[in-house]
Amino acid sequence: MVIDGVTRTIPLTGYPFTKTVGQNTTLQAISPQTDNQSYQRIWNTASCEKSDWKRNSTFKSYDQTYSFVVAPDDDGKNYKAYFAQVRATTSGNMSSSETWFTSVMLTGNVTVPAGVILTLGPCTTVNPNGYSIVSTGGTITIQSGATINGAVLLTGSTYKGIYP
Repeated sequence: MVIDGVTRTIPLTGYPFTKTVGQNTTLQAISPQTDNQSYQRIWNTASCEKSDWKRNSTFKSYDQTYSFVVAPDDDGKNYKAYFAQVRATTSGNMSSSETWFTSVMLTGNVTVPAGVILTLGPCTTVNPNGYSIVSTGGTITIQSGATINGAVLLTGSTYKGIYP
């Protein structure tokens, strides 16, 4: 992250800095970057899963560079940049939960094991390419607006798989 023109490595616990009320402050999210699981994160400007700045979980800006005047109630507040994780298991067993928000073409069968959630966001297009996504106890969530170029198997209201 860049704070007022100075690049900083921000630990998970946050980075405290002091500013005077009325002073201008500029925060800039550096993109791309790698998270603590070695996955790339980007500042996503697409209409879905859009990156943003939040102050104590309240939306502030979609701009990668966010400037503001320090207010009296800023003391102790948290400013966070929310990045999109660029990660899609296209073959094999998923090792952890993923949210897909772009086009994904499978290169082999994908298994969603118990305890893992695969979320297909509203801008996702899944191209099975002759392969399948199958739940073996994990959860597959398909949000409104996702495009699946294949057949979906439901048992009741539970998604069991996506097939070519």
